[in-house]
Amino acid sequence: MNIRKEKQLTQEEFGRLFHVTRQTVSNWENGKSYPELQILVSLSDQFDISLY
Repeated sequence: MNIRKEKQLTQEEFGRLFHVTRQTVSNWENGKSYPELQILVSLSDQFDISLY
């Protein structure tokens, strides 16, 4: 996720923000899985980004 790298967060730190594991963040970044809608909304709120 570019936002994680822009904010200079490790996968572990990013995961802690959204209550997921480092491995989950890695899977998102590698396209193996995708965040649930609730997490996408939280991510949008946390970093003030649009989901549109």
